[in-house]
Amino acid sequence: MRGRFEARLPIMGEWFDLWHTHVDWRGEGNSGPDVRREALRALFAAWGQVEALAAGLHVPWQSWAVIVVLDSSQDAVYLHTPNPNRDNFPYQFDDVVWGLVPPEWLAEFVAGGQYEVGWSDYGGVALYWVRRSITAEQGVAGDRGPESR
Repeated sequence: MRGRFEARLPIMGEWFDLWHTHVDWRGEGNSGPDVRREALRALFAAWGQVEALAAGLHVPWQSWAVIVVLDSSQDAVYLHTPNPNRDNFPYQFDDVVWGLVPPEWLAEFVAGGQYEVGWSDYGGVALYWVRRSITAEQGVAGDRGPESR
């Protein structure tokens, strides 16, 4: 992606340990709702690109987005697989409350039933979490393959 908002896509390897990228490196989305909307549009486009790359992996994987309410520079897309660093796959989303109705500024990006929205608080910072909804093809929301359960 080139332009105002740019994602750094993963260099494909055999595994990813909570790999993530940001699209609004300068925090421009904090300047107002129209720019934040543009940054979120870029974030969800980057997520699609990450998932397209991950579809070629030969291991189960998860992907999700984290949106930091008050700081768009921290919004991120994640890719995660079993890895040799830690026994942390699948990611458990501890402390995330799922099944929320998204706020209006996020709703247009998660419409259509393909996403699940969650919320957590990290050190006083409000985070929205977005992952794919459970489907027959995916098994566990955001996961690929039976090994990820």
